[in-house]
Amino acid sequence: MYRFIFTGEFSNIFRYTSKHIRIELFYFLYFCQLKILLIVVIHTNLDNLHIENPILTIGVFDGVHLGHQRVLDRLKNIAKDKNGESVVLTLWPHPRIVLDKDIESLRLLNNIEEKISLLSKTNIDHLIIIPFTKEFAELSA
Repeated sequence: MYRFIFTGEFSNIFRYTSKHIRIELFYFLYFCQLKILLIVVIHTNLDNLHIENPILTIGVFDGVHLGHQRVLDRLKNIAKDKNGESVVLTLWPHPRIVLDKDIESLRLLNNIEEKISLLSKTNIDHLIIIPFTKEFAELSA
């Protein structure tokens, strides 16, 4: 069974999504008669975020293709070697959508629900989704 844990200010937005994904995956796993436990903690707010020895990668991760999977495998291996937790930080919506940068040619492979599902299947420990806004884009380092 898959279990998704959402934290932060967007947990209400993702409530339907999480139920939808959970139900969809439950039926898939039941149909295939698989017994799998996968827990991914999904954060949408960095307030009070506590991760032990985080090993982090940052990216859009649209499609979670073979290149992404290699990066995530390396992330998990480093986290294991360092006795840490694997963390993927991604942005949603895509920055080009928010900033109106050539969005005519932008073709995303996945919506947010699909992205969460694909990344969750990679057995990472944490998924941090940063809401990308114009205000966020204007932040300085």
